[in-house]
Amino acid sequence: MKKEETQNDVSSQSASHSISSVMSVPMLAVTVVASVAVGGGANMLLPQSGLNHVRNFLNRSTQLGFEIEENPQNNYLFTLTYEDYHQSKEVKETNQCIFMELLPNTIYTLNIFDLNQEEKRIYQATYLTKAHDDYSVYLADVKWEGDVLDFDVAYQGKDISFVTVEVLDELAKSIYFYEGKTKEHFSVSCPEKKTLSCQISINGYVCYFETFYQEVTPDDPEVPDDPENPDDPITPENPDTPDPEPTKTWYWDENYHWHDGDAGITDLEEHQWVIETSVEPTYEMEGYIIHKCSVCDYSYREGIPALTHHFSEDWAYDSSTHWHYCTDEGYEEIKGGMDTHEYDSSGMCICGQTAWELVELETQDALKITGIKSSVSWNYTNLDLPSEYDNKPVVDIAEKIFTNGGVENVTIPNSFTHISYQTFYGCSSLVSMSLPFVGENLNPDDVSKSHFFGYIFGEAGYGGYDPCYWVDLTNYGGAKNLIPQTLKEISINGGEVLDSAMRGLYYVETITLKNVNSIGEYAFADYIGSQNGNTISKLNFLSIDDSVQSIGNYAFSNNPLETLTYSGTYEQFLQIQKDDYWRSGSNLLYVHCQDGLHTLDTETTGT
Repeated sequence: MKKEETQNDVSSQSASHSISSVMSVPMLAVTVVASVAVGGGANMLLPQSGLNHVRNFLNRSTQLGFEIEENPQNNYLFTLTYEDYHQSKEVKETNQCIFMELLPNTIYTLNIFDLNQEEKRIYQATYLTKAHDDYSVYLADVKWEGDVLDFDVAYQGKDISFVTVEVLDELAKSIYFYEGKTKEHFSVSCPEKKTLSCQISINGYVCYFETFYQEVTPDDPEVPDDPENPDDPITPENPDTPDPEPTKTWYWDENYHWHDGDAGITDLEEHQWVIETSVEPTYEMEGYIIHKCSVCDYSYREGIPALTHHFSEDWAYDSSTHWHYCTDEGYEEIKGGMDTHEYDSSGMCICGQTAWELVELETQDALKITGIKSSVSWNYTNLDLPSEYDNKPVVDIAEKIFTNGGVENVTIPNSFTHISYQTFYGCSSLVSMSLPFVGENLNPDDVSKSHFFGYIFGEAGYGGYDPCYWVDLTNYGGAKNLIPQTLKEISINGGEVLDSAMRGLYYVETITLKNVNSIGEYAFADYIGSQNGNTISKLNFLSIDDSVQSIGNYAFSNNPLETLTYSGTYEQFLQIQKDDYWRSGSNLLYVHCQDGLHTLDTETTGT
């Protein structure tokens, strides 16, 4: 909570563009100077008229200034209040300037008291400082003619406005102001009233209120005759009774109050605080407590922050945005933390929304990815396909989802049991792939085309050899597939590498097998190829783990690799069932095991 006060600062007065006139109220000569801060640091002064009270809709931060003219009876108290603050200033000196701070969008009441007349209020006006650049309304040429008050409502504005003037809560008049018309005259008779109230509304919004005081001079009272001496009036009793002492004025600061007179400072004591007003905060507005001194009426405002809304932990969403619902009663329509969907590499948003089109399989309680939602804007350069959604496993993906897409790195989790033909058709920018198996599914047959690595790319789609190359396996039961030249790294995380399944991938540099049971004949053969008359041979690393149980003949023939990496020990490597000619036609010389580099036994090479 915070404490708010208003500081008076005479030094902030500016004489630029000054307009001033004299306020004509009984026994008081005052020039009202209200400066308004405008763009560029310039000042403009409020227009004055008639009783010369401050009348304008102040823009931005403001000051109310009073210049006290020469008057031997100067002894006035100026008070400026709004609902939760009170400031006052006593003026005795002549030719003195005082200033009172104003806040924008605040309703103020100005009172002027004559301390020579037992604090008789001689002037009051209420007005709004409104931050609005489009119009200005004030009263002009205000004067009393007997019991009749004459005044003009003056208007300055950019647009036509509907203005209502209400006088004495009885007389109301509606005015249309337009270009060229700036005034409307009023003449109000109020013979039995000492005050007259005028309220102005613009477009239904009360923006100005002022109360005028009519000075009424009472007739001299009749003095009854002395019955014993009719020629002499009755002499009042106690003719020597002194006049009552004038009311003393309190002075104060934040902590103390005191009297100041000819004897100097007296009655100095700390404020005696009481709570005058307490307003509870709401969700829309701050609350506050008005602490008031019970002795001198000094007060200050202690702010209480507005209430904070509470929101659900769960997300709500539509096709493009997500948010938290407000749980406060009556505010359920408020959406907290609202933002547009942003999808990670798995196609999932923080709110649980997915970029994928998913369908439930008829044969099992699982999901298949059939595409990307048309409403989704998603840069899927790196893809980590989800293993589940809505508590159901994702096990399948449809064909041609990424046609001519810019995907570079893709990971398909081990929850998948099927990858469709030509799923990656047209993906000519691929750099790395991590797959749960080779080909169409985890346990393919070795007579169809589906167990080959190129099955998921298809037989066409890149418009030539650059940036792709043909892997022609038609002589080995396969197809002629296009593989992107950019593909450098392949990880296979299960199943088997059947005969010729990964044959001819001579642009690939790194291959890692995990949880693969067997390696078939010619599985990694022909990794030395040619294109456009140039020899291509990129493979420099191939790793298998201790899941491998068998290696078929000619598995590495026509392959540049000299060292095979094995995750187990050399003793475990020797236990793998190897066909007699598993190394035939290869360049393999070493196996790098967890216990070191070992030279392969030439007797196991075959002929």
